[in-house]
Amino acid sequence: MFHRHTQQIPGFLFLILFLSLLLLWSCSQNEYSEDVVARVNGNPVYLKDIEAGYDMFFFDWMDPLPPSLQEMKGAYGQVLLDKILLLLIEDELKEQGLNVADSEIQEIEDQIREDYPDDEFEKILIEEYIDLNYWRTGIKNKVMWDKFVTRVLYSDIDVRLEEIMSYYQDNIYKFHLPERVIFIYLNAGSQEVLEQAMEKISSMESSQDLITKILSIEGLKANQYEMRVDQLPLNLAGDIKVMEPGSFNRIRPDDNQGFFVLYVAEFLEDQLLKPYQVYDLIEEKILEKKLSDKFKQWLEQAVLKSNIEINSTLLKEIG
Repeated sequence: MFHRHTQQIPGFLFLILFLSLLLLWSCSQNEYSEDVVARVNGNPVYLKDIEAGYDMFFFDWMDPLPPSLQEMKGAYGQVLLDKILLLLIEDELKEQGLNVADSEIQEIEDQIREDYPDDEFEKILIEEYIDLNYWRTGIKNKVMWDKFVTRVLYSDIDVRLEEIMSYYQDNIYKFHLPERVIFIYLNAGSQEVLEQAMEKISSMESSQDLITKILSIEGLKANQYEMRVDQLPLNLAGDIKVMEPGSFNRIRPDDNQGFFVLYVAEFLEDQLLKPYQVYDLIEEKILEKKLSDKFKQWLEQAVLKSNIEINSTLLKEIG
């Protein structure tokens, strides 16, 4: 399968990095060569890489109108901050002896190439206007990011049972499931088709795979829904709320010159989910919060101890 392998800073991280750099970067007044837009601890960020990233940023642009000047400036700024973040991450991995080896990148490339015969892979890159070296850099960036998250950020993060229970108690309202109903909406071009379906459903001993069993009826359409009783569509709520499980309402005309009928399969009582039922969900939420907090802390420290220079001319152009 073909992958672009681009890595973009999530929105809130983009804002954090931007504000940090706004306060801490030194806009170099020294002469910059035309192809260098920034340096991070002496490592250059080249204009060609920013332009390539910018092209990928708008590769899938769907708006019929071209991007505005403000949108283009914002895209350049996003791409630049992406590059700065990746250089900071690369320095961190080097400090911890977690460098991304060429063999790691080659292994991923080989796996992807296995999906393509002969020189088909290169042809696709050409058709997509993607430079092979830029694509490989994208793989390296993704590997760096994944390694940074798993080996650096997650290295000392864990979730204790006490934290799970505390989160559950503090957010118990989130784990309440209100009364719900499972029903089937059947429609057809004639009442006879619906009557045939109703007869077939009534003769079934089990409602398991009910939809599959009745769709063999020519001209019938059927969809099953599970909804909160207090959020049912107004045109259906009046009937469903007074129906018994296993019953139909009366056949009625629909909005498409056909007919429809409702079948209520089951009412599900409101319930409060137990801690063990939502353990994984709570653990994921807590991990996400801890990961975010640790990243923010790491980013602040990384920016403080790094020498980040931005081409002052470029800042005026994208500011």
